[in-house]
Amino acid sequence: MTGKKIFHYRILDLLGTGGMGSVYKAFDLKLERFVAIKFLSESLSKNLKVVDRFRNEARNQAKLNHPNIVSVYGYEEAENRFAIIMEYFNSFSLDELLTREKYLSLKEAIPIIKQVLYGISFAHKHGLIHRDIKPSNILINMNGNVKIMDFGISSSLYLNKSDSVNYSGTLIYLSPEQIEGKPASERSDIYSIGLTLFEMLVGAPLIQANNNYEIVNTKLNTEIKNNNLKVAIIPEIYRSIITKAVSSNPENRFSNCDEFLSELSIAVARESTVKEFPRKSLIKKILLSFLDD
Repeated sequence: MTGKKIFHYRILDLLGTGGMGSVYKAFDLKLERFVAIKFLSESLSKNLKVVDRFRNEARNQAKLNHPNIVSVYGYEEAENRFAIIMEYFNSFSLDELLTREKYLSLKEAIPIIKQVLYGISFAHKHGLIHRDIKPSNILINMNGNVKIMDFGISSSLYLNKSDSVNYSGTLIYLSPEQIEGKPASERSDIYSIGLTLFEMLVGAPLIQANNNYEIVNTKLNTEIKNNNLKVAIIPEIYRSIITKAVSSNPENRFSNCDEFLSELSIAVARESTVKEFPRKSLIKKILLSFLDD
């Protein structure tokens, strides 16, 4: 596809692939700017439910204008080709960062997770929950700025409680209530963010399992306690925050992202080791190492 003109865009480079399709860097020939275009894969383009989900991603993300959320510029479809036009964000994913570095220090992790909370808080206040927060959906650029992508399975907070809901998303980061098929809420996203923060600090998922059955069984039948998080690199105050965020019972989690952010700010103020966040030089160094490969 590289080098082709599709719609009024010149396709330049493949940026990545995922479950629903591929993302390319392109040049908008009308507005003369770089964009990222997410194309639905041809194998899925005849599946009406998948196409609806793809359109839903464009609609939902286009409603959210926030510095920590990837902006959607438009949506195109013609001749069985479906595309979401997004801002081009020269970055790497948190998943790639963790693969490269294994884990992050508190100084590196806290500014990233706070920006995720800012973006998701904005989405929640505008009536949308993400439902699939995970490291591969969190992008970071060379200045340490964070943007969230992939609102493909996001849903309205105003969904009728009697509506049937099929859970979707990446199982390891999915909340217990989503696995049970219950409607997701703000606290479902908070659960996923808590798991992501733990993985950033430790370099491995909180829930270790050999298969999906074990993941589901652990999430539904095991309450994560503070003692489970006794990892030397995580101070007690942060273990308490993560424990609250990933409680099996949604009622025991933070009620919203702002409460989560407030607790993180209190922890930072108390922990002298995390007073400053010189993340720019570290993130820039890592990004340059990606570009040099």
